[in-house]
Order: sequence, then structure tokens, then C-alpha cells
Amino acid sequence: MNSNVQAYFFNCCWLHAWRRVRCGPQTNLFVGDWKLNPSRSKLTDQMKVQSIAANKYAFDFGDGSAEVIAVNGTDQPGNFGTTLSVSIEGPDS
Repeated sequence: MNSNVQAYFFNCCWLHAWRRVRCGPQTNLFVGDWKLNPSRSKLTDQMKVQSIAANKYAFDFGDGSAEVIAVNGTDQPGNFGTTLSVSIEGPDS
């Protein structure tokens, strides 16, 4: 093995061991209180759902053409060759 590769591997192992001792195994940097700053954020995807009839809903993914889907848990054909499957879990879910 090349000495640079060995040094890189050693440093990675050392850094990992140091982090586990310093931070503990349960520390996750992505867990905690996150605050969304709307002025610095951009909403890229927005889905609108509208009830059409009993067990039929229209899903609009932002392109203006809604996909009408029967809510029975089976694959339904959508726009642009896609499929969508939706089922109802409960009255309030």
C-alpha cells in the first residue's frame, strides 16, 4: 500500500475513534431543534390534493395538470407515464 493511503486510513480511523470518545455513540448531529428561516428557504415541491368524488381525489404536483386517482390501493396511471397508488388508512390520518 502506498504510504499516503496508509496515512489517510490511519487518520480516518483516529478521527472516528476520537469522535466516538468525545461525542459519544448516541450523538447525532442531525437530531435536535431545527428552525426554518422562510426568507432563506425555497419551497421546491408543493402537492395539492382535492376531493373529486367518493374515493376519487385529484393530485396536482405543481405543473397544473391534476391526476385523478381512485383511492383503493391499486396502481393508477398518472401523467407522463407515471403511476400513483393511494390508500386510506383512517378517517383522520
